[in-house]
Amino acid sequence: MTSLKKHPDYLKETRRLKSTIQYMDIYIQDIYKKQQSSTHEIKEAMINLDYLDSSQSYITILVNAKYLDYSRESLEKVLRAKAKPYFSRIDFRDHREKQPAKYYIGKLSLFKDDHEPLIIDWRAPIAGVYYDGRLGEVSYEAEEGTVTGELLLKRHHTI
Repeated sequence: MTSLKKHPDYLKETRRLKSTIQYMDIYIQDIYKKQQSSTHEIKEAMINLDYLDSSQSYITILVNAKYLDYSRESLEKVLRAKAKPYFSRIDFRDHREKQPAKYYIGKLSLFKDDHEPLIIDWRAPIAGVYYDGRLGEVSYEAEEGTVTGELLLKRHHTI
């Protein structure tokens, strides 16, 4: 049995994992900063609350409170996933595309600022290709209908 570290993709996969964790750290810090800002805006809205006409203050409070609820949930998911961000990778070439895409599958979806997927939730339609598909021609059901393509690589990661 050969050492995992001797695999030709080991260094690339290690760099990808480090990069993902660094991105998650930045994402976590951004959430913390936005939470502080939302908390501050709620406090300001409470100070400026006009009980006769306070619609703007109420809107500010409601929007920021909603964000705080959402961000706490997102933050918990990312913090839990950080130690093991993903557990598999597939390389899939959609028949509508020339180049294959690499998808890392984990317990949550996380996208970069340019909407490129960093991690795909295991329940996402394309993740079904990992569970059901064999290398070669495969398909999955998505919102836009049946997507067909070629599964080029199916890899399990133990982190």
